[in-house]
Amino acid sequence: VAPGSETGVAPSPKQLSGQRRIGLMEGGVVVVETVVVVVLVVVVDKVVVVVVDVVVVVVNVVVVNVAVVSCICIAGPLVGMVQSVVVVVAGVIGARVFAADVQPGSSVQPRPAFV
Repeated sequence: VAPGSETGVAPSPKQLSGQRRIGLMEGGVVVVETVVVVVLVVVVDKVVVVVVDVVVVVVNVVVVNVAVVSCICIAGPLVGMVQSVVVVVAGVIGARVFAADVQPGSSVQPRPAFV
């Protein structure tokens, strides 16, 4: 069961950040990842109303993409952060596109919202 789905409330930034931290430490983007997860949760809370299970899957996909983009952006932390925010926005928009195809509790992993 996805975190927070028992109450119907989106998981807190701290919960999501803790789940992603171990995998992303290997990519060296822990700081970027933490900022992005907080931004994503705020955006999802205020704009996109989806089932919490779907939101968690979307976070998984977006955070993975953020890790890839951040590793490529070696020009500086500011560039990486801007790219990460763009990734989050793209991910939230993409959530509306494929949310209907993902049922709550499903093990199906949706494709990333962009390449």
